[in-house]
Amino acid sequence: MIRDPDFANDGWHLLSAEDRHAAHPDSFHIPNEHERRSLTPGDMAQLLFEISFDDPEDPASVERMWVYVTESEAGSYIGVLINRPRLIPENDSLWEGAELPFRAEHVMSWVAGDGSALPVKQRTSWPRA
Repeated sequence: MIRDPDFANDGWHLLSAEDRHAAHPDSFHIPNEHERRSLTPGDMAQLLFEISFDDPEDPASVERMWVYVTESEAGSYIGVLINRPRLIPENDSLWEGAELPFRAEHVMSWVAGDGSALPVKQRTSWPRA
């Protein structure tokens, strides 16, 4: 079992696109459940990252970023971040090339793979239990 990212260990976590869609169905659209549960390696998924800051005036912000799917199993995924967060300095937990787990509920958008290789160099591996 792979642990989910969380603020205490990682300084960030993923928000549920399903919950956002349920709260704002007319303005926050997501792919249907079958599509979100059927991603395969090589596909790309856009996720919502809530990132914490040390600044008490701005405790967290949300960024939409893309992840390249490298592993897929029944709606659970491992992917590699292909963006650089705008809101934080370079780090090992959340930066271009960081490996991370996510689930179908986190997918707010996706693009089918075209057979191309991972577009960035993987820099970290997510801990496996």
